[in-house]
Amino acid sequence: ILHYAEDKPIFDIYSIEDEIAKALERRVLLNSGGHLIIDQTEAMTMADQVVLLQSGRVEQIAPPHELYEHPATAFSAHFIGSPPMNIVPLDLIDYRTVLSAAGGRLPVADGTAGWSIGIRPEEIKLDQPGLPSKVAAVDFLGAETVIRLMYGEQTLFARANGRAVLAPGDEVMISWPPDAVHVFDENGLRQGG
Repeated sequence: ILHYAEDKPIFDIYSIEDEIAKALERRVLLNSGGHLIIDQTEAMTMADQVVLLQSGRVEQIAPPHELYEHPATAFSAHFIGSPPMNIVPLDLIDYRTVLSAAGGRLPVADGTAGWSIGIRPEEIKLDQPGLPSKVAAVDFLGAETVIRLMYGEQTLFARANGRAVLAPGDEVMISWPPDAVHVFDENGLRQGG
C-alpha cells in the first residue's frame, strides 16, 4: 500500500489514495464509512472491525477482541497488546521437557524447525515449576506491574496485578496455562485453531 515518491507517501489501493494522501490527522473518515487509524489503542477501542496491515499486506481482519485473543499470525500477536505477546522460537528452547513443564503438553512435535509459541504477558505465572528466567526490569504502574524477564537471550514480559516484589537479577521460574499457548509455524501463521 505504501510507496515513497520523493518524501511523500503514495497510497495505491481501493481508490482511497486521495483521501489518505490528503489526510493530516491520525484518524481519517474514508468514503467506505470506515476510519484509517494508526494508533493501536484508538483502533482497539473505536472499531467494530480492524484491518491490520504489515508492509501493505493484510495480516488479519477481525473484531478487536479476536485480534487479541486469536491472532492469525505471529505479527498480529506481537503487534496487538501492550506489552506485546511473548513470541518464543521453539528452536531457542534446549529441552522441550522444560517447556512442557512450564505450559503443559506442547501441541507441536519435536523437530518442527522455525515454529514458535506465543503467550500473553497476563498469562505468565511467576514462581511456578517451569522455565527458569531472570528478572531484567520491574515496572510498577499502580494497578499492575510489568516484569521484563530473560530466558537466555529471549526477552519475555509478564504482567502481575498490583505490586510485584521483585528486583532485577532475581531468578524465577515461569509457567502458563496450556490453553494460553498460541502456536505459529515457520511462516508465522497460527496453527491448531
